[in-house]
Parts: sequence; C-alpha cells; structure tokens
Amino acid sequence: GSVFAVTVPRDESQVRHAAALATGALTRGFRVMHVENDEAVQQSMAELLKRWGGDVPVAASMEQALALKGRWDVVLAGYKLEQGGNGLDLIEAIRDHAHVFALLTADPDESVVERAASLGVEVIRKPVAPLFLRTFLARSLYAMVGT
Repeated sequence: GSVFAVTVPRDESQVRHAAALATGALTRGFRVMHVENDEAVQQSMAELLKRWGGDVPVAASMEQALALKGRWDVVLAGYKLEQGGNGLDLIEAIRDHAHVFALLTADPDESVVERAASLGVEVIRKPVAPLFLRTFLARSLYAMVGT
C-alpha cells in the first residue's frame, strides 16, 4: 500500500466561526437579506438580526430585492411581497446570490410547501419565534462553514 499526505493552510477565521456556531453563537457580520411587505415586521426583524450582529439589507418587493447587489449568507423572504410578487419567485431569481433560503409565511398551502421543498427552501411559519430563528441561522451558518 501507498501512503499519501496533503498539506493545506488552515483558515483560522473559519475555525473560529465554526466553534462559535457550535455553541449557538452567531459571529458578527453574517449577511441576511430580509424581504417582507409588512413594514412593522420588516423593521422588527431587521432590528433583531442587527442586534445579533448581522448585516441586514431589507426590501418589500421582488424589484427592491433584485436591486440589492451582493451576496448573502441567508435570505429570509416572506411569501407575499409588494407589487404582486412572492418569495419563491424571488428565491428562484437570486438562487446564485445566497447560500441558504427560508420562506416566511403565516399559512402556507400545500402547493407552496411542495414548491419550496423542490427548491430546497425551508418554510418557517409566522410569527417567527426569535429562539427558532436564531437556531435556524446558527445551523445554516454552521453548515456553510462545513461546505
């Protein structure tokens, strides 16, 4: 038998990030796009995510969300958006600009849940409990570090 070895530099920031997430902590600067048509919900979610250390651009419509340039760790999209759009259409349009997607909806019908599943999108029921959201984010961000 043969023996092979590979040596690669270790990215210490990724190691620290993974360790923080394993303990339930969120590292500062994670990027979450939040798209929500209800202004009060949008603002309260953005404030919560910022308090946890996130960078949180917000939008109320698909058009506004598409105008936000950049990449995100997570996209949280409401199902019903302004100007007749919906969160799943938005997610399909920005698929290459984020790692993790979640659809936030109060009452998803079966066709919405099936479409979300086919896109690999987690469905989170509104109202979203902060502890559930934090756990979702920690799990999602930790999984990204492992990929």
